Parts: sequence; structure tokens; C-alpha cells
Amino acid sequence: MLYIKFNILVISTFLIVVQALFAIHRGADDLPYGQDMKHKLDKPLNDKYGGKNFFMNLGPTGIRARIDPESPKAFKVMFVFQDKKSPAKGKINIGDYIVGANGKKFSVAHGFHRKQAGSRGWQGPPFELAGAIEDAQGKDGKLKLLVISSKKGAVKSVTIELEKVGRFSETFPWDCERSEKLSKELCDFIISNGINGRHHYKIQQLLSLLAAGDKRAEPLVKSYAQKLLSGKVLPSATGMATWGWGYTGILLGEYYYLTKDKKVVEKAKEMANAYELGMDYSSGGFSHRPYPYINQRASDTGVKGYGSMAGPGGLSMLAQSLFKANGLSYSLKAYMRTHEAYLLAVGENNPKASIAYGFSNGWETLLIRLKDKKSPCKSKLGNGYICPTGMKDIGPFVCEKWEKKGDKWDKSLVSPSNYPWLKSEASQLMVYEYNLYVEPSVMQRIVFRPKKVKEPNKAFNTQPGGGGHVAPMGMGAAAHFIGNKGNKSWNYLGAHLAGGCALSPGMLFDGHADASMHAFFSVVGALRANKKQLRSYLDYVKTLIVLAETHDGGLVDQPFGCQRNATCSIERGRTAYSHVALMILSMHKKRIMLTGAEVDSTLADANNPYSSLQTSDFQIKLCKKEGDTIKKGKSPFLTTLKKLDKYSLKEDEKGKEAYIFAERLRSWITKRTVGLLELSKSQPVIVLGDLKIYLKLVKGMDGEKGLKEKEGEIKEMEGVKDLSKFYKSFDKILATLKKKKESASAIKTANKAKVKLAETIEKYLAKKAPHADVKSEIEVLLKKVTLNLKRKS
Repeated sequence: MLYIKFNILVISTFLIVVQALFAIHRGADDLPYGQDMKHKLDKPLNDKYGGKNFFMNLGPTGIRARIDPESPKAFKVMFVFQDKKSPAKGKINIGDYIVGANGKKFSVAHGFHRKQAGSRGWQGPPFELAGAIEDAQGKDGKLKLLVISSKKGAVKSVTIELEKVGRFSETFPWDCERSEKLSKELCDFIISNGINGRHHYKIQQLLSLLAAGDKRAEPLVKSYAQKLLSGKVLPSATGMATWGWGYTGILLGEYYYLTKDKKVVEKAKEMANAYELGMDYSSGGFSHRPYPYINQRASDTGVKGYGSMAGPGGLSMLAQSLFKANGLSYSLKAYMRTHEAYLLAVGENNPKASIAYGFSNGWETLLIRLKDKKSPCKSKLGNGYICPTGMKDIGPFVCEKWEKKGDKWDKSLVSPSNYPWLKSEASQLMVYEYNLYVEPSVMQRIVFRPKKVKEPNKAFNTQPGGGGHVAPMGMGAAAHFIGNKGNKSWNYLGAHLAGGCALSPGMLFDGHADASMHAFFSVVGALRANKKQLRSYLDYVKTLIVLAETHDGGLVDQPFGCQRNATCSIERGRTAYSHVALMILSMHKKRIMLTGAEVDSTLADANNPYSSLQTSDFQIKLCKKEGDTIKKGKSPFLTTLKKLDKYSLKEDEKGKEAYIFAERLRSWITKRTVGLLELSKSQPVIVLGDLKIYLKLVKGMDGEKGLKEKEGEIKEMEGVKDLSKFYKSFDKILATLKKKKESASAIKTANKAKVKLAETIEKYLAKKAPHADVKSEIEVLLKKVTLNLKRKS
């Protein structure tokens, strides 16, 4: 099969330049310490060294040090704070070597940087010192350091006094006084310093404070949320917009969960549209910029193509899981695409659940040239976007075959017959509207062929040693659980990703892009792992908390998170590690959805929504049998309703339970249909996927003729002006139902609207004579509305 990467020349050139700019080694003196610190409390350090001072913090000792390759079992002291709070003041000097603690020499050599074998994490002296510090603080506070003096050269024991704060409990952060005390200190520190930094840093800080249950965070979150609500989320955005989309959606999802602010309802629709239109459907991820923008502006100065990344893809999926769980709008199309990307990346032959910078390239890509320059397939949204009708009515075309010859690509035109799947799988293919900037007069399309992946039917045997990039792993773990309760296959995949995070604690701050992002979402993912995996993860990362804690406030960023080129994107201040530690210490509180807070399960529009129809007290065997039948998807709703109605005639507890369950089922059907039809006014493409699932679930109900699984038909319905009366009539139905609470008069009004609706459709059918599929869909929708508005008097 032919694999073609569009924008390949631009992308390749860009990556070569990046690699040249960020060389693997910048010299032993710099790597990874040649960067400035940013927090005001670290000013004395900056004044001393001026630009080469990103050293390791040795816990609350007041010491900063480095480890050199020639002495990997010792800390070389580079700085000692001289303020009154500094325990090491007057006892440890610059140039001293710390070779052990509490009577034991460090026994394990430190590894250097992820490119070297066994180097991930902070093994060696940092890990061993962290254990010694906790032992000292858990007893009398006396830490005995084995030191080779810079002046005398002999090994001596130096005792420094640390605050006696106690040990972390064996079950920390559960039932742990040390965790609670440190959590309060970190909340105070973050709030007193102010929410600062870039967009994603601010959001991570706010979410950590909310997770801790600090009431002072609520007005801060509201203020920032209102700012986000007042802005626009555009699929044509520039800059690194797609990262911001994910973070914005996550914060607004949590904000809506806490406040039910109605402004979020409309914003969710806007964001769902951006997620859908801006995605790279060939991978399920996003580039820095929305893909249509890249496709349209490929030749512009300063606009470079860039590969599709798993990070912003995972962020957008997690945001939409929060939307979904809250009953807000989301793009099922984009949502499912990212799910498929996760499944393809870690769900088939990847027992370590690792994800690289991007998702696996599981989709074939082919460039085709249309012979008809006025093809009816042209997207209404413009060049660069997904063509809504796919391969339908695309007209004659030829294929472009690309072959690498040396440093260049050679292309030739070949017959479509070379690729029989273009015809046999036409309904499953996705097509981009595209014009290569070098030949603007040629009408072209990029065709993506999805790879079929199987949903898991049992738990994975997740193995340690993976990690890859932990940020998208953690995002995916949470996204497959939140809003998907009861969906076993998704929960299996989520648990696999969570296990990958928990079994890779050394990767906490180690990943391309942003070290803090990896750490934050590693925590979000790992907390969903099984108890054994989570315990091992917490016991490991506890040492990082101990080592990063300072003597004068907060946790300082460490150089362990530098990615492969020593250009780790981290603030080098005291924000990132502080809020990540706070997230770890707050996971057990379950105050926000990211840490396991439950929402009303009836709001979630899960792939298997039947579970939301039952409650924990639904125990009567007679009714439970019907509920279980629904849950397994083996019984049409109408049949079940008839049985439940029959049971409800009995004057006993069973009859009462049957009546309650029947009403719950009717309410669910009605709300679901009303919501989907309302949404179809502005986002028919997004609604299509929901309608497919809905109609599949209710197969066999009166009026069900089977909806053709073609995106084009509903997209066509959007553009039919004659159906405006349909929407206006339905608005009246909604208004009446809301005002009169489904009274007899409301039903009468609905029936009148139904008659007008039928007349409108008949006129449209007679005048426009659309193809049979659209006609069938309109009729099905009409019958669904009619059916679901019926009620017992």
C-alpha cells in the first residue's frame, strides 16, 4: 500500500532545523544545568551564577547541587542559601561533595538523560537522599550527611537540623497527617504567589487547588473561566491554538460541574465544532495549528507544517469526556477518532501501553487529482477542511504515487484501479479538500483510509517498562473513564493506559513538549490504576516530593524532567512541582472530575447508555430482568416499555418499581431525541454519530427503517432552506413542553406542529425530489419525534 505524507517537504525541513537548533549535547557544563531560575526566592542563586544554575534541590536543606558524569554517586554542592531558615548555612560549603547520608554512602550511580540506558527518573544519589531526608524528618529532624570537604578532602559526617514533620504514611495520601499539612502549605504558597505562567500552567494550578478543596480557588476559577467564555474558539486559529483548546475545555468542564453556568452550554458547542473541524483525522491527533489552517496556508511565510501529536489529541478527548459526562455538546466524530487512535497505539500489541510523540500511523493516506475542477464535492467550509460527502459524487480522478528518491520525492499519476479500496470502502473513507500550493489550479483531495481496530473484550496484561510520553497516556486513561461508566471495552483501555502511567513513575517529568504537563497528567492517569500499581507509583514519586521541597517555600522545579535535547519546557520556578505535588496529595479527595468526582450518570451520553437507566436500588428481579436485557442491547425499547407497563398495573412494590423504571426509560428517550434534534440545527455532522448510535439502540421501534450511515445526507439536510419551518415548529414544541411540563395541551400543540411539519416535508419532497436516503432520514426523524412525545394521560 502507498503511504503519502502531505506537506512532507515542509515537515521534513522543519524537523531538520529543529534538530539542528537543539543539539543533543550543549557541553558537559550546561547539560542540563545551563538555565536560569525564575522564582524570586531563587534570586540569590541567579546572582551567583547568572544563567547556569538549574541545579538539583536537595530537599529542605538549603542546598543546590549537581551530579557530574565523572562522579555519578555524589552531589557536587553548587550553592547554599544563607538566609536564617537555611539548615545548611555555615555547615556545608560550595565545592563540597556529598557522598552519603545517615551513615550510608550512596550505592547507585545516577543516570544522565533519557537518551542513555536506565537514565529515566532520579535514581542514584537523589533517590537515596530523599529516603534519608524522610527518615530524619520522621524522627528527630537530624540529617547526617557524609561530606568530602572542598578544603580538606577527607570524608566527614555533618549534621543539619530539619523540621520534624513526620513521615508519609504507608497509605499516603490517604490517612496521612504529613500529606494534609504539606497540602495546606502548598495551597498557601500557590495562592500567595498568584496564579501565573502560561495558559496551561494557570489551568493546572487552578485544577490542583480545586482538587485540594481550597475554597479560595473558586473565585479564581470563576474569573479565569469567564475570561475563557468571552473569547472565541475558531477552527481557523493561528499560533499553538490546539493545545489551548484542550486545556480550555478541561477547565470549563470542571467549572460547569461545580457551577452549572449556562454560558458553558453554548461554549461547549463552539468548542465541539473546533475539535471536529481542526483535527487531523489521519491520526486522531492535532498539529500545533488546526489542520485546515495548515492546509490552506502552507506556502505562507512563517506557517510551517507540523506532525500530528498525541498530546493535544488527548487533551481534546479528555475535555469532551468532561462535556459528555456533564450532558454538554461534544463532537462524537472527533471523540471516536481519538479513541481509535488510542486503541491502535496501545490496544493491540503494546503491553507496556507506551505512546510516542504522536499516535501510531494506522491510516493510509492517498492524494488524488480530480478531473472536474467544479466538483460537487467541494466543501462548504472551504479548502483545507474535511469534505462532508467524502467520495460521493467526486467524479473522475487519478491518483498521485509518491516515491522517495534520495533526498527528493518523485511523483507520478496512476489509475485508481491500483487502489481497489477507493471504491469498495468508499463509504468509510475520509476526504480532505486540498490544493497543493505549488499547483493551485489543480483540484485535489487527500483520502484517509481508516484501519479497523477491535475493541478489547478483557482486561490488558499491562507490563512495566513503558512510559513513552506519559501526558497523553494519562489524558487517555481519564478520558476513557469519565463519561463512560459501564462501557467495559473503554474502561479496559483506560485501565491499560492508567497502568502504563503507574508503572512508569520515572517518566513523571520526562517527555517531549512540557515536563509539567507530563507530570500533571501522569497523576491524573495513575490514580485510575489498580491498587497495587498505584501504590508502587506513589511510593516512588513520594521521593520526588521530598527532594523538591524547599526550606523557604514551595517545591522547586528539578532538572530531571529535561527531555532528550535538554530543552525541557518547564518554568524552572516553584509553580510546576508545587501544583503537581498538590495534585498527588489531593487525589483521594475526589473533589473534581479529574480525580474521580461522580456526576449524575443520566447526563452522560455513553456508547452504552443503558447503565444510566438503572440505579443501585434497582433490585426487584422482575424489573431487573428487563433492565439487564436493555443493558445488553438485546431488547428494543418499545418491547421493554410494553412489558414494564404491564407490570406497573400491579398494586405492589414490584408494580411501583416497574412504573418508575418505565418512566425513567421514557424520559431518557425523549430527552435524548429532543437534545439531538435541537443540536442538529447548528451541528448536523456532529449529531450524525449520536443518531447512528441512538437508532441502532432502538432498532425495532415503530417507525425505524434504518438510518444509512452516511454523513452526507444529514449535512445536506442542513442546507435545505425549506426545512426551516421544521426547526421553528420544533422550537414551539420545546417551548410548550418546558412551559407546561408535558401537559395534555402541550401534546396537542405538539401534534399541531407535527401536522405542519409533515406538510412542510411533503412540499419539500415534491419540489426538491431529493435522493431516497435523505427522504428516508427525514421521515424517520419525524416518526421518532412523534413516537417519543407520546405520554400516558
